[in-house]
Amino acid sequence: LDTAHLYGAGIDISKQSSFDKWLSDEVLEKVGVVHFNNSQGGLGSKQDRHSWLKAGQMTFEALERLHHLLRDRLPSVPFIVESTDDPDEIAIMQKWTREVGNAS
Repeated sequence: LDTAHLYGAGIDISKQSSFDKWLSDEVLEKVGVVHFNNSQGGLGSKQDRHSWLKAGQMTFEALERLHHLLRDRLPSVPFIVESTDDPDEIAIMQKWTREVGNAS
C-alpha cells in the first residue's frame, strides 16, 4: 500500500470516511507492507511523485491521522517511511515508533 499513490488517485485516506470506504478489512488483509510517504502532487493529481513527510501536499495533521489509522488496522505490517535526515522528520518518526511500541 503506497500512501502517495492513493493520494494522487484522489483518495484521501487520512479521513476516516475515505479510509473505511477504500480500505475494507478484505483489502487490508492483503497488505504486506506500507510505503508511507507524502505526495508532491495534489489530491487527485494522478502523479506518482513521492515526497518526504514535511515536503509534500498532504498536511502533517493528515499524515499523522493516516499513520494512526493504518497502525491501528495493520499493527504487524512493516512501514517503509520516505523521509530525509531532517531532525524534525527524525523526531516525528521516533515519536510514532514510541507510540507503536507503547500500544503493544
